[in-house]
Amino acid sequence: ASDSTVMSALPVIVKDMDIVYKSAKELRSPIPLASAALQQLLTAQVMGLDAKDDSQVVKVYEAITNVAVGKAKSKLANDKNGINGLECEIVGLGGKAGDIWNGRKGHIEEYLKSDGRYAILIDTQRVKVRKENFRICDESATAPASSIATTPSIRDRLPVIKRIPI
Repeated sequence: ASDSTVMSALPVIVKDMDIVYKSAKELRSPIPLASAALQQLLTAQVMGLDAKDDSQVVKVYEAITNVAVGKAKSKLANDKNGINGLECEIVGLGGKAGDIWNGRKGHIEEYLKSDGRYAILIDTQRVKVRKENFRICDESATAPASSIATTPSIRDRLPVIKRIPI
């Protein structure tokens, strides 16, 4: 949701989390993560975000770190040719490695000077390949001098919480 589109108002989730907190207290059940979440939501209210979508609680973290979400500078090292962070596809690997990796897409992490290969992150695995064994997916793309890491929406990263009748 953009800043102006309210899908779930902040006061509603604060009320719901308060109910969870009070119920847990009555049951003498610790809920450390829910308690921490409630504190961040209350902080967002103090910041005047009541009329905003609850996803705007991210502004609390931006205020604490002084870094806008989605605008953090990449910490990728050894950016040979300015291509770190770009999406690429593995091509031309032979043998069993080719059976596993050819056609898979990932992001270039860094150039490894020690063995002249690139580290490419595919899903959660780091694959080392030579320059001839990957191609940049968008040939017109060029990485800026300081690559920018993109961050998915907070809604995309949060688990779905099912309401359980009490």
